[in-house]
Amino acid sequence: RPVESDVVETRIHDRSGPLVGFVGGLHEYKGVLDLAEAIERSERDFRVVFAGDGPERERLQKRLGDQAVFLGAVPYDEMPAVYHALDVFVLPSHTEGIPRTVLEAQATGTPVVATHVGGVPDIVTDGESGLLCELRSPDALAARIEVVLGDSALHERLAEGGRRRVV
Repeated sequence: RPVESDVVETRIHDRSGPLVGFVGGLHEYKGVLDLAEAIERSERDFRVVFAGDGPERERLQKRLGDQAVFLGAVPYDEMPAVYHALDVFVLPSHTEGIPRTVLEAQATGTPVVATHVGGVPDIVTDGESGLLCELRSPDALAARIEVVLGDSALHERLAEGGRRRVV
């Protein structure tokens, strides 16, 4: 069932602290369990928004509890509001081609942290238009998320660099 715009806004903005987001199918190969582990290991207190659905949703809900917001399916035209609400977009995928979600996040000026896999390095230049990290490494993922959240100059540089890259 699609999520209405006002519901997206209310659920995302009813928060304190930084907000990290994932968009896509909630499948193990998308790295969502690595993201959950990264959140658990992180020294920073942040919440994660999952826009999408899939077989790992129930496991993620049990594991993350109040640290996560699950939006389910979000209509395509509502996605810019989701990206704009995020402090960091994360794609911890184990396999990718050229991920549209990374391009969408960059287009909205949302800093990207993604795994160095498939075509991701073709659209994310590490340190310029996003940050790349090792595959299947929750510690590396947590460290990259933390550095973006903790460094406002880097956050701004990645947001601008990602936007420039897409344009």
